[in-house]
Amino acid sequence: MGTGTPGGVDGGRTTVDAGLVGYLRRNRGDADWLVAVSSSREASPLILATGGEPVLAMGGFSGSDPAMTVAKLQRYVAAGRLKYVVLGGGMGGSRGQDGELATWVRSHGTEVPASEYGGTGTGGTLYRLG
Repeated sequence: MGTGTPGGVDGGRTTVDAGLVGYLRRNRGDADWLVAVSSSREASPLILATGGEPVLAMGGFSGSDPAMTVAKLQRYVAAGRLKYVVLGGGMGGSRGQDGELATWVRSHGTEVPASEYGGTGTGGTLYRLG
């Protein structure tokens, strides 16, 4: 995934892991979103790299907005609307990397090793849900 955030923002330079994008596209199925990330800052490089595929910014613009709850995330996963979440690379604070959303994702998801999609895994950890 390059360096920086899961979406690949690194000091103003945008990099997106092509292996990750290909994996998500191949495995998305009928889900509404390609993947969920913590913020719009992390989502935007992925959206641009995929030509407009929808990416869910769980924490709004900065990653600290209470836009997503565990209950809402559970509903999206149960309905097949969301299959993948990237944790790390910018998720901070009580809602972030160690918060309730991340805890739920880790306990209900399966970590996808970077080697499975040919990525570096340096920008965050991909989880498969459902």
